[in-house]
Amino acid sequence: LANSGSEALVVLDNAHRVPVNDLRMLIDATRHLKFVMLAQPAATILEIEATLGIVQEILRGWSLDEIAAEVNLQAAHGTVPDHERLRILTGGLPLYVQTAARLSATQYGGDIGAMCSAVEAQTNLVETSQEIILTRLFETLPYLARDVAAVLAISDVPLSEAEAGRLIDKSLGISAPEFAAAIRQLRPLGVVCAFSGQRLQIHDALRVLGLSRFNSFPAPKIKIARETLKELIIESFEKKRDQSRFPLYVRTLVELGELKTLIDLATEEWFHELGISAGIWESLDSAAHNEAIDAEQCFYALDGLVFADMKSGNVAKTQQRLHEMQKLIDENGLGAHELLVVRLKQMLFDADQGREKHVMEALQQIKEVLPDNAAYQRIFRYNVAWSFLILKRYDKAESIAHELVAEYYDVLGLEISDVMFRSNKQIAEKLVHTESLHDDLKHLADSLDACAKCANAQGKDSGLARVHAAKFYGLANAISSFINVNQDLVDEFIGRSDYVGAREIIEQHLLPTVLEHKMLEKILSVRGQYAVVLAYCGDYDSADAELARLDPYRPGLSPNQCAEIDNQKQLVGKLRALKVRPGMVNTTPAYLRTASQKVGRNDPCPCGSGRKYKRCHGQFLGPLFDLFRRA
Repeated sequence: LANSGSEALVVLDNAHRVPVNDLRMLIDATRHLKFVMLAQPAATILEIEATLGIVQEILRGWSLDEIAAEVNLQAAHGTVPDHERLRILTGGLPLYVQTAARLSATQYGGDIGAMCSAVEAQTNLVETSQEIILTRLFETLPYLARDVAAVLAISDVPLSEAEAGRLIDKSLGISAPEFAAAIRQLRPLGVVCAFSGQRLQIHDALRVLGLSRFNSFPAPKIKIARETLKELIIESFEKKRDQSRFPLYVRTLVELGELKTLIDLATEEWFHELGISAGIWESLDSAAHNEAIDAEQCFYALDGLVFADMKSGNVAKTQQRLHEMQKLIDENGLGAHELLVVRLKQMLFDADQGREKHVMEALQQIKEVLPDNAAYQRIFRYNVAWSFLILKRYDKAESIAHELVAEYYDVLGLEISDVMFRSNKQIAEKLVHTESLHDDLKHLADSLDACAKCANAQGKDSGLARVHAAKFYGLANAISSFINVNQDLVDEFIGRSDYVGAREIIEQHLLPTVLEHKMLEKILSVRGQYAVVLAYCGDYDSADAELARLDPYRPGLSPNQCAEIDNQKQLVGKLRALKVRPGMVNTTPAYLRTASQKVGRNDPCPCGSGRKYKRCHGQFLGPLFDLFRRA
């Protein structure tokens, strides 16, 4: 090799079985061989790293797209959340994914969701390769190390070393040195992973075995562990505002059976923005029909379920639950607030079903029980505006929404100058902080979004209404609505021929938000839309590649989702046929192309309120908007 000036690459499998000194002698013996060592997690890995001065690279497993492709190859199917469950269950490790997908096809009718549920509940009759292989590893662990792994398995997010130590101490009653010794045994074997900042987490692929052992603990010990985990999560909310742990918090409440807290969460508007299921709907359904729970709690359990059913378009369930809510009021003498809640939701449901006469009757009935309170009045008027929007009474809906935008600006202590060209951080510094701050931010965003929808429905451009709505949804942490309004904004930018702006919205805001918050139900819709935007920008190959990556998910999608992807493929094909080249795309945002035009005194105010500029912010911000138009 030296004489020929060549180098060779040697791949050494099962390197963990070779004595470390032999590896060092082998590597030191030549300068013309390069080595790649493949190894399983073992106690010798740390010794190899230290002796050879190298750092291991951990193979993290397949991505969600690769898992979907394998599931499809094995003639199995599932929703996007089901694929994510499989990824977590197997750690994305190829052998485990393959055998699990094969088991789904042969034992569960191809339903990977059903297979995951069976494995998680330990009710599967056929063992996966993962269980066979990892059980052997798990059973070789010292007794105490297995118990430590079992307790760590109840958290699917990393815990700090102090948090993990406290959880183990409360659950198992062992000392800090014993805990540290157990972690030193578990880490080299890959059972426990360490992340930056000394955070610990059990490997995803071993969580099922850990939970199986955890569930064999005595009931009091299980409860103490989950109570301690709940306390740790609440403390992290208070100290660090760590929202990534919220799904774990909900699952822990479900496991503890804390129905009152679950019901309180489910009736909060912001909760439905986070895309969390975590067993809460099953628990609420059980609570709503539990005779041991008082009527008021049953009512609000149904209220949370109605909110979710209406959002998902489940007409039959919505009607049934509304009837049950009214029955609880009639039979148990619940108060005016409960009557207001059910009437508002019934009005929206009737609007959705096109029953305008019922909506108008509901308006009068609601006014009879509506408190003389400005906040309640605004919420009521927004619901009225939304009902009119659904019924295509755009003029009435737009008028109400415009008034609400101006009112919420006043409530929040904002001027249009506080929002124009400002980051969310800068806007937040100007806000008047009240108990209802987040609700008011979301309701302002909702009103702006309604203005935009009404404008578009009447063939008008919505101006900056959606841009500002996205800002306020972001400030309110209303993730689902933030994604929806940005998707609408992308469509609106395309309508303005601002394809580059549309691409920036998806790449800088939509995709990062969907991935960060694991909004799995929305990811295919956003990615399909991204493919269309890529085609509008002339990048047809990337558009086709993106759509091709969505194909393996098709067997688990609803007919509407499949139709959406088909339509997107057809549109990409048509755009390719038009041969739009990247250089033909106008990179100037559409709203800046009329730069020479001023805002007329009788034009709509750019804040999105719908009022005339002269009667809104134009009375004191005319010079600012003139500067904006000349930018």
